[in-house]
Amino acid sequence: NPGPASVGTMALHDRNTQTTLCQDLSDLVLYLVHYPLIIILCKLAMLLLPRTLVGAAVAYTMILILCLLAAVAVHLWIEKPLLHNLGKNRRAAVTAP
Repeated sequence: NPGPASVGTMALHDRNTQTTLCQDLSDLVLYLVHYPLIIILCKLAMLLLPRTLVGAAVAYTMILILCLLAAVAVHLWIEKPLLHNLGKNRRAAVTAP
């Protein structure tokens, strides 16, 4: 019969093994995607937004949000399926006689 300490440890272990989108999102995707996007979006902001403090705040906020959304999209629709397929191929190669 597990005691309170081991139940707490099991609950903590279960919580740590649950993956969320933020935990699963690769830092590399954000790193690779953000720089080109920042360049493009800054040029667009300079054309479309007023060159004021409010325009800069709007541009900064929108660029931050769009970079994060782009990283999530690349992770979900490109990186994750590729990693999943590579994992399947690796398991098939390991289990093959």
